[in-house]
Amino acid sequence: MEQADVLLFTLQFDDRGAAELVETKDDWAEHVGFDVDKEVYAEVRIGLVNEESDELDDVFARLLISRDPENKFCHILWKRD
Repeated sequence: MEQADVLLFTLQFDDRGAAELVETKDDWAEHVGFDVDKEVYAEVRIGLVNEESDELDDVFARLLISRDPENKFCHILWKRD
């Protein structure tokens, strides 16, 4: 992430920061190199919530996390400008 994004996120996290479990997008295979079973993996987005719409619309990171405790896995896609 850019330094300005890190600063923005740090300063506003207490008031607007959020993590949200969302539907796993179809583009993960191109990032991780294998087919992603949506029953086994979850996508979490971390960012800042828009105060007017109450939606997490400034996403700083997308995480792909294994739901299987025997197959620990996490992959992070950071915000890029």
